[in-house]
Amino acid sequence: MRRGKRGDRYGARGDFNGGRNTNTQKDVCRFFQNTGRCGYGESCRFSHEMTPGSNLSPTSPQTTSGTFDPRPRPYEDFRKAMTARQLAPSQAAHFLTTTLTLLNSSTSDITQKIIRDLASENGLRHISRFAEAQYTLEPSGLQSMDFWTHCVPFLKLITHEEIRSSLVLERFVGTIYNVLYGHSGVRAIPFFKMVAQHLSGYLSPSNLHKDMKLEDFGSALCAAAAAFYMTLNINQSAPLQEEFTTVAASLRECHKLTGHSYTGRAADNEIRKVEQKLHIAESIPFMETIKAEITPYKYEKEYDLPGESSVYGPRHDNDKANIGEIDVLPTKDEILASSGRTEYIPLKDYDPLAHHLPPGLNRVLDTQFRLLREDTSGQLRDAVHFLLQSLARNPNQVPRKHGGTQTIIYKNVWLEEFKPADRDLDGLQIDISFDQPQHIIGLNVRSRSPADAFNSRKQWWEFCRYLQAGSLICLVDPQNNFTFFTVAEREVERVHKNTTGEYEATRPNRTLAEDPDRAFVTLKIVDPLCLNKVIREYHRQCALDDKDIALLPYLVEFPGLLFPSFEPILKFLQSITSDGTSRVPFSKLIAPEGNTGTANSHPEADDSPGAAGYIQVDPPLYLAKENVSLDLSCIAKNPIEGGLTHSINNPCSVEDLLKNTTLDKGQAEALIGGLTKELVLIQGPPGTGKSYVGLQIVRVLLSNAAKFKLGPIVCVTFTNHALDQFLLELLAMGPKKPRLIRLGSRSKAPELQDLRLRNVVLSFDSTPVERDHTRELRDKLSELKAELSVLCEGLSKELTWWKLKIFLEEEYPHFHGQIFGGRGKGSDGFTLVTHQKEEHLIDNWCRLKHLSPDWKNIDPNFFHHQRSVEDLLAEGDLRLPNSQERWNIIEHWKEQIQHTHITQLSQNMIEFNRIKKQLDNGERERRCLQSAQVIGVTTTGLAGHAELLRNLNAKVMICEEAGEVLEAHTLTALLPSVEHAILIGDHQQLRPHIANYSLSMESREGKQYALDESLFERLTRERYGVNKELRFPFSTLDTQRRMHPSIANLVRQTLYPKLQDFPNTHVYPGIDGMKKRLYWLNHNHLEAGGDKSDPQQMSKSNDYEVEMASALVKHLIKQGCNGKGDIAVITPYLGQLKKLRQRLSTMVEILVGEKDEEALDLVGDDLPIQLQNVQTLAKLPSEQARKGQILNEVRVSTVDNFQGEEAKIIIVSLVRCNEAQKVGFLKTSNRVNVLLSRAKHGMYIIGSADTARCIPMWSDVLSMLAKDDNLGDSLPLSCPRHPELEISVTEPDDFLRFSPEGGCDLRCGKRLSDCGHTCASKCHSEMLHNAMFVESHAQNAWSDRRNYNYLVGIQLRMFPVTKLKIQVRFVAGG
Repeated sequence: MRRGKRGDRYGARGDFNGGRNTNTQKDVCRFFQNTGRCGYGESCRFSHEMTPGSNLSPTSPQTTSGTFDPRPRPYEDFRKAMTARQLAPSQAAHFLTTTLTLLNSSTSDITQKIIRDLASENGLRHISRFAEAQYTLEPSGLQSMDFWTHCVPFLKLITHEEIRSSLVLERFVGTIYNVLYGHSGVRAIPFFKMVAQHLSGYLSPSNLHKDMKLEDFGSALCAAAAAFYMTLNINQSAPLQEEFTTVAASLRECHKLTGHSYTGRAADNEIRKVEQKLHIAESIPFMETIKAEITPYKYEKEYDLPGESSVYGPRHDNDKANIGEIDVLPTKDEILASSGRTEYIPLKDYDPLAHHLPPGLNRVLDTQFRLLREDTSGQLRDAVHFLLQSLARNPNQVPRKHGGTQTIIYKNVWLEEFKPADRDLDGLQIDISFDQPQHIIGLNVRSRSPADAFNSRKQWWEFCRYLQAGSLICLVDPQNNFTFFTVAEREVERVHKNTTGEYEATRPNRTLAEDPDRAFVTLKIVDPLCLNKVIREYHRQCALDDKDIALLPYLVEFPGLLFPSFEPILKFLQSITSDGTSRVPFSKLIAPEGNTGTANSHPEADDSPGAAGYIQVDPPLYLAKENVSLDLSCIAKNPIEGGLTHSINNPCSVEDLLKNTTLDKGQAEALIGGLTKELVLIQGPPGTGKSYVGLQIVRVLLSNAAKFKLGPIVCVTFTNHALDQFLLELLAMGPKKPRLIRLGSRSKAPELQDLRLRNVVLSFDSTPVERDHTRELRDKLSELKAELSVLCEGLSKELTWWKLKIFLEEEYPHFHGQIFGGRGKGSDGFTLVTHQKEEHLIDNWCRLKHLSPDWKNIDPNFFHHQRSVEDLLAEGDLRLPNSQERWNIIEHWKEQIQHTHITQLSQNMIEFNRIKKQLDNGERERRCLQSAQVIGVTTTGLAGHAELLRNLNAKVMICEEAGEVLEAHTLTALLPSVEHAILIGDHQQLRPHIANYSLSMESREGKQYALDESLFERLTRERYGVNKELRFPFSTLDTQRRMHPSIANLVRQTLYPKLQDFPNTHVYPGIDGMKKRLYWLNHNHLEAGGDKSDPQQMSKSNDYEVEMASALVKHLIKQGCNGKGDIAVITPYLGQLKKLRQRLSTMVEILVGEKDEEALDLVGDDLPIQLQNVQTLAKLPSEQARKGQILNEVRVSTVDNFQGEEAKIIIVSLVRCNEAQKVGFLKTSNRVNVLLSRAKHGMYIIGSADTARCIPMWSDVLSMLAKDDNLGDSLPLSCPRHPELEISVTEPDDFLRFSPEGGCDLRCGKRLSDCGHTCASKCHSEMLHNAMFVESHAQNAWSDRRNYNYLVGIQLRMFPVTKLKIQVRFVAGG
């Protein structure tokens, strides 16, 4: 057995047991084998060669925790040292070093045990001793503690990443810092003063550590500031200690020495957090200072500020100056507020008078919170307020619509049942019923039978968007109480699988459609504290007669407003404010107005060539280390001798990227800029490949992730569709797929289903600590659900005598004895015993039956005397009250029982939600995410998992379509650990979608609020520097690869003057059947209004454009050269979209077939296949034809939903045509830009030029089209066989007159190649001509004419004789 060197008390490895090692050969290091890393590095006594059975590659992060410790001895040695009563300085140094090594290299199981042990009694004893020790700058003996050898490692230990980020061990971490702080800071104050003093000593001329590297000093400063912040953050009273202000100032002075180095920037982030907590940073608002700067007259006249900041006082109980105190949903007082003062909506104005907070990040967060809340909850507030006013004026008429807010109102709501959810993690649910909508009543009347009526109701509820899961609704009762719910379950027809696996209906009439008069839905209350109002309404309804329906409440729905889409964002903004804005990275860039007037506080001007007038943006912190570079070889077309690298001091040139990669010049510049700056903006005009650039950046970062310890790259988008698209492209980019996790449940991509977090985490082992924690939470959740079942059952029943008996027995045993006997005593001191039946005792007692002899001496006038319940109970003798007083006492007890019941239920729900949140955001989930290379999440999903994600060490965030994302959403994506944020988008395309038009930049009033201005767009126009002369730099891609140059001109000459065309776009083929590839068909057919009886059908439409666009689609389909999805019809209005879908779904044509269709599915199994026909079948054309609906071949979409998409041919229906020249949605250049830039080969616009001409951009477009003769009142067509003919159409029927089969009105004239006959049809395409040939041949092939109606063509596929298979394809003739 080999021992450590003589004189080394702990052996060569510093083990506390002398370093014993039973391995005589250099065996495999199990740490490296299972985790891919080893804290001992090259000094490890074991081999770091990977064996065939290893689970991980050398660079792979840990993916499983395991239950077996491959190297248990270091941990055992750690445990032994923990039990020591006191450690000598040399032992203490080894203890700290070994513990740090274990944290760096151990499995999660060991790491969690170490943290738990540090919070044990023995561990806390060592923590307190390290905190109370006297440290010297120079070792002065065996018994002294050295600052650099002991204190700095101690600081690094308690601020280790595993300790700061663990979710399952938060309680233990809190205990460690509680002990470090001590009572009233008795330990922390002298400790951190000493730390600051020693660090400051490094600056003195008598510095004893002049040979220390500046990087080591910065690392020590960073650890000290981090420990200081953790102490302030965990101990609530710590920021109140005045001595800590001096400590923070000393740390800031020390930071000046580190300059702009890597460790200096890291330390600056931690010191900023400390300053934020201590309220000494200038970004912290001081309300008194603001008031002092504002004269009373201006302050009072120009701006009515929020809450206590207003000279008039708060508007209502939810009008607060601090957004952290504001309820997300409107309160009753807020809805009923009648002060006449408008809600405070902050302006996007840097005037100090316009806001109650000074400029800075706090102000940005406050503004974004209030604007977003006004756009969501404000709509609810105004709609419900309008409903109440309308009902007050006319109780018998329910208003249909309020202003711009769409609402659906359901009448006569019954609260049916309180119940626990079927799933374990859903808590309390409430079944309600309401009168079927008026449209359903009409369907019932018009139906011929009950079955027909049911099918009509079922179809209506299935296709309408009402009461979708997650929708926010409000219950308004006759007492003007408001309670908000979300839809938990929406079932049109309730079914379940029986024992044979078949579906059968259950619980009839408990769904939306089954009952002809009443609809049922299941709700979930938003705020458990509001449960009291709901239960009281339930009890009130239980006492109503059926004829009292006038007293029933209303249910108000806000279509399309999903609570999960905005509540997490608002909550997240509140939490950022309360936690401290210093946890938001890039604050100087995001909120430049918060920088002080001194030049040093502003970003510096960039003095590099070509960057005049722009600020200098620092490189990502991880790239600021010396002598580091990014390897770009992964995006090279071919292997490069010497590699392709990029660093801050030696950046890769654009020429090298053009030579060795597939990037064009603009993309290469964007990629270099994207890797060089910590906050990046990349603008990608339509078709320039901005997503492709983003994917290349991700590929580079993935290949360098292990080297720079980047952690998972967080890819964020606003919509689930955009996220799925980006992730699928990422998976398809390279030969090696990244370890990817999709967060959220709304992905529609089958390829991503197995990559969802809930599925990936199942293969991720839990540690014993996590298993114990999860088991404890699940057991508690089961107890709560069982308790919830009992409580719900109690709510559904009337108060019985035995409930009252139990209540009295527990709460008032004295009164229980007086009524029920057995415990109370009479005036003679004897126990009262009764022989009455218990169920009659309460009623007999209230009716003064079976009175005791004591009543004989009572004055008769006593029965007419009324006393309060409180006085009666205080007397303690229940024999004295008269009958009415006794009934009052019973009612008082009932209210007490009900209040206790409701309180228990509310507490149950609150605790249930708290534990569910812990289960959803567990440590295993955090470790699973941390092990991923890429995390895909929407902004809403990110906010909903904020607690989980904000504990990740993720240094890179990339946001796709950033120009479409609200600033509030982008801010949520800036996790505290992010050092590199890449925003990719185009602020000249669609802006973020909001509901309140008066807050939009498109409205005259909304420009002062600009809620729909993304952070991307705001930064492009932001101004920096003392004199506001500098701008934020951003890259713009300049080569489009989508549109034909004639189409690209429409956006080039209006928005993108530097946009270039890729050479391939010049050789796009023309459009078969069309004279021109670009044309505007002008008309004067007026638009149709919406259906005001249905809030979802109020969108505009134009019937002429529906017919004209449908006829044009049919004409293009007949050319036979356009595949599925090559043609798209887009329109700005949902009403028009619906009519287009309906019209196209009725049109059936012969289509180009798809090779993957199975013809036998169309005709069944009775096809007479004859092998002698094989030779005949082989002669059929290889191009298949089939009958199908045009709608299935064409994409139909709104303009907004088509951003990021493209098609070969685009048909645009503008809809608007009116005498007032109102353009509607298409008056903004952003939306016009999207509309004009979707087509690749051809685009046809159908709309009123006179209506559109009043908009400047449309006027420019019309001028360009007119100049090239691409504008007219008739649409020119072309016959492929007779191109010399002039054909034009103005009306839909003109297609039937002049081009009935897609050509012209002449006969085809071509010979049918098999029979030699002349084709009798009108001029048509080769595809249709071949179909005619096939029809003739099929007619002769079979004599069974009953199949002829299904057949026009047959195709035979030949296979080897060993696997002979005949596949026959039938295509119906048109």
